[in-house]
Amino acid sequence: MKKLFLILGLLIFCTAGAVLSAEKYDEYFVVTFTHCLPTDRMFILHDETGDKTVFYQIIGWDENYKCRYSEKVTQNEKSEAFTCNFVREQIDELVAAMKKDPEGTSAAKALWERYKNIPEVCTIQE
Repeated sequence: MKKLFLILGLLIFCTAGAVLSAEKYDEYFVVTFTHCLPTDRMFILHDETGDKTVFYQIIGWDENYKCRYSEKVTQNEKSEAFTCNFVREQIDELVAAMKKDPEGTSAAKALWERYKNIPEVCTIQE
């Protein structure tokens, strides 16, 4: 019986992973990020440079009313991790960009990259 539950669990996980790989900024991510709801998730993106594994964690609001967010991206055996502290205006700007660009290929990607490179907002660990 335990094996059956384990197999079913793995099938559900694999199916969810396949669904998650279709869109970087799916509705679940946009809603949880909009409200800074604590959650974590992993998904795989497929592109011309190879599979990219993304693990993100929305930690929640800190005592300064900033949303704590962490992400680790692994591709071709290289990893990049960053942690950010977003204020409401930055979250709203990112959410608007993600809704327009759910694949994360243009506007949303550029905005995330911009924030990642602002030391007062994000710190990058390589």
